[in-house]
Amino acid sequence: GDVQRFDVFQYRNNKELIASLFINLDTYYGMKNKNIISCSIMEIYSVFVDEKYRGKKIGPKLILESVKFLKNMYKLNDDTLVALHLNPKDKMMNVSYSIYIKMGFDKSSFVTNGPNFFQYKLEEIPNLIDPVVLVNNPSFSKYKGWFFAMYCPINNIHMPDSKTETGLLSEYGSKLRKILLDSSN
Repeated sequence: GDVQRFDVFQYRNNKELIASLFINLDTYYGMKNKNIISCSIMEIYSVFVDEKYRGKKIGPKLILESVKFLKNMYKLNDDTLVALHLNPKDKMMNVSYSIYIKMGFDKSSFVTNGPNFFQYKLEEIPNLIDPVVLVNNPSFSKYKGWFFAMYCPINNIHMPDSKTETGLLSEYGSKLRKILLDSSN
């Protein structure tokens, strides 16, 4: 099989792991006006925050610092996208959904695998649907699948704003989890 290279970011307190995530740097391709287009993508995987430290915005802070670090290290363009996906096996998925929306992830789709479902359909990402709209209108999705991919332009990603109602977003996240679990059966 293919060996995938990930950058790993962690917060530690001495030997104790507080938070971690993996980022896969990739290129997506598409067609626009009969021309091949491409774009750098940071795919974020396996965001983990130890239970004792949850609710302190440590996950979002780690995501932001990691993204900034890689953008500088690899000298990535401003058109780079940040991508991730939600897995219904994650019991905290509704919370993740809420946090990612509040961080600026505003394009979404149902997918059969991870965010790289769009690796050769880059031109479709800008037309994907707002995650709140999609959860309430699942039939708007062009694709079906048991995962939920979310995308955000690198310069739009920010710490979760408090303007949005967390409780309502968490409810939508729970609704989404049920939709995904039902479609995987």
